[in-house]
Amino acid sequence: MSVARELELKLELTREEMQRVRGHPALGNLAVGEPVTRTLRSIYFDTPDYRLRALGISFRLRSDGDSWQQTVKSGTAVANALPKPIEAEGAVERPEPDLQVIGNRRIRRKVEKAVSRSILEPVFETVVQRTTRQLHSAEGDLELALDEGVVRAGSAENSLCEAELEFKSGSLACLLQTAAQLFAAAPVRLAKGSRAERGYSLALGKANRNGPSCRTSPPITPARRPSTSSCNPRPPRSPPIAWRCSRRTIRMPPTSCASACGGCAAPFLPFVP
Repeated sequence: MSVARELELKLELTREEMQRVRGHPALGNLAVGEPVTRTLRSIYFDTPDYRLRALGISFRLRSDGDSWQQTVKSGTAVANALPKPIEAEGAVERPEPDLQVIGNRRIRRKVEKAVSRSILEPVFETVVQRTTRQLHSAEGDLELALDEGVVRAGSAENSLCEAELEFKSGSLACLLQTAAQLFAAAPVRLAKGSRAERGYSLALGKANRNGPSCRTSPPITPARRPSTSSCNPRPPRSPPIAWRCSRRTIRMPPTSCASACGGCAAPFLPFVP
């Protein structure tokens, strides 16, 4: 498990702008190595009365198709598109929240207190196709992530088309200098909020269900194991699964596609409409 403070620039793009960035000459000059593309599924958890949200904490489980990673961020607000949350992450064997994996003691105590005599349950999920590039210049090293996909909460759905430019090392000035090179062709739209905030807005019915950007993007389907049976690619409208919290671990396993239809082992994500 690890604890870190990240610094990144988050931008909202249209699909056309995304394509221009992918083919930008400056990207070819800065990129080190080949691009890596993965399908990422992220499930965000909270108590039924959103106690973690009130504390500025996001609790996420993410899968790249092979493994699950738990990430808890404290201080998820975005100011001038520059989020600086404290982040604690660690690997988990199953898509179940595990409070003991939270390496930052202060964050862990906040979460334990928030979920005391309550439950953690899925609130929303995102499924994106992410392409990452490692960038290097004389001023420093960065990572560029281009995401296309959706955020879902129950039957509501919103498109995602975003670029994240994360500072890794060197001079902080390289973050803005590189952003100017890659995104100068069109007016830059800074992200108005974190992805967690977008998901909560959708869950609370405050967001445009069609999404502000990337409306012509093809739907992204979560990666699944090969199967001879036909599995429903979207979460069923079943009763919510909740994980009861203790100071140790949350044990109740989720319903899986394998148990429902004998096919893939990807867990269904139940939501309350």
